[in-house]
Amino acid sequence: MPDTRLPLPLDALDPNPRPAQHGHSALPSCDVEQHYRTLFEVCGVGLSEADPADGTIVRANRHLAQMLGCEPAALVGRRFVDITHPADRDANWDAFVRLVKGEVPSLRYEKRLLRHDGEPLWVLISVNVIRSAQPVPRVVAAVIDIGAQKRAQARLAESEQRLQLALAASSLGLWEWDLASGRLWYSDRVLEITGLTQAQLVADPGAARRLVHPDDVHVIRASDEAARTGRAFHAEYRILRHDGTLRWVANHARTECDEHGVPQRMVGTLTDITDRKQGEEALRQAHDELEARVHERTEALARANTTLANEVAARRATEAHVRELLGQLVNAEEEERRRIARELHDTVGQHLTALTLGLKAVEEEPALPARLRSRMAQLRHATRALDDDIDRLSHELRPAALDDLGLDDALRQHASGWAGDSGIVVDLHTHGLRGRRFAQAVESTVYRVVQEALTNVRKHAGASRVSLIAEVRDQALRVIVEDDGSGLASAPAASPGSGVMRRRLGLRGMSERAMLAGGRLDVESEPGRGTTLYLTIPLSEED
Repeated sequence: MPDTRLPLPLDALDPNPRPAQHGHSALPSCDVEQHYRTLFEVCGVGLSEADPADGTIVRANRHLAQMLGCEPAALVGRRFVDITHPADRDANWDAFVRLVKGEVPSLRYEKRLLRHDGEPLWVLISVNVIRSAQPVPRVVAAVIDIGAQKRAQARLAESEQRLQLALAASSLGLWEWDLASGRLWYSDRVLEITGLTQAQLVADPGAARRLVHPDDVHVIRASDEAARTGRAFHAEYRILRHDGTLRWVANHARTECDEHGVPQRMVGTLTDITDRKQGEEALRQAHDELEARVHERTEALARANTTLANEVAARRATEAHVRELLGQLVNAEEEERRRIARELHDTVGQHLTALTLGLKAVEEEPALPARLRSRMAQLRHATRALDDDIDRLSHELRPAALDDLGLDDALRQHASGWAGDSGIVVDLHTHGLRGRRFAQAVESTVYRVVQEALTNVRKHAGASRVSLIAEVRDQALRVIVEDDGSGLASAPAASPGSGVMRRRLGLRGMSERAMLAGGRLDVESEPGRGTTLYLTIPLSEED
């Protein structure tokens, strides 16, 4: 901020000063006048001398002219009112007249002058009358440029306005504690928060501190330690207002120290955070309630899961028992098939063979009439055909190759025989089955599913070609039977006794067999595009 004091006492400009004191003699009159003129020109402030009669400028120094952006001669003959900003051209003539008459010692005021380029210039003007032996006194005006000071004041006012707007928007209260004098100052917002008045605080500076809730007194005491050590202070606590209401506040402060680090004052803000605390409490209660409900639901879900797990375990045990029984039934069926096939082959087959040989012997008897010989030949051929049918039936009931050679040879024999009987081409591909034996249930399931699939193709599909693939992959035995026949309708309109329905029943039987072996059967089919069966049976480590 510029110094508004004159750098030189105005009485130094007096051409006729009083006699010097302490034995010093006064300067001659001519020397005083010269001294006055020299000081007038070299003085560090703007100076002008005016005619006391009408206030016209009769002399101006170069410093004043530089301030106004012109030459000193341009100011001579003008009045200050002529170079004053229009908004500041108030009536100063009466004061000027009173100054000249000696009714007032001096004039001092701030106003804006107009520079030569039209820009305003804030100045401080001090007007004095220098009286001497001359009949007409001299009126001297000292002009100081205070534009920087005014701009700083404007910036300060703008900053204070922004601060007040920010405080109003944020609902912050300000307070200040002078540590040396103990004086406390509070803003209006602090008074609103605490419910106190300025009169109460003046009468009792500790009134605000006594509002702190007894349970939170230890928190506010930390501010004393912060003030003593020069540290910052941050705390949230409750206050009990005189009207009985409880409020939560947040107090944030910092301590200012001098150049020696000695704390001088503490400045802080006070904020009402009651709404936030109430919201936090409501949120905590809601969280606790939610946790309780979640715990309750978790326990209920655990009980339900336990019940469900028990039911699932019981169902699995039942299903395992059913599968065991069905497996036993299938094994019994296979054993019965094996026994019947053996009986047909060993007993009935032998009798038919003996009968064929007997008929042949009778047929070759010389005394047999020709008519009977022809009849015996017919009987022998019929017996031979019956023997072949018995062999085929025995093989279908339980192929010997499945027991003796394994699944690979059994599938090959069955596919070859089926192709020869049906006239349908079969493309057979196996991988990982040659020379390998599997569990009896696995081999029986695969063989029976392939047998039933080929039977369905022969009876219902009208196919010309069948692809049969059997392989071991990813610890599972996979079988694919694909034909190029008529396929399956998505919603059959046939009667329950039709071929389509019987084929579907055959698929259900195959699916049940696959489930008994621990596998699954999938079917893909579209009308007119054939049918594909996928059989997958997981293999155990023994397999």
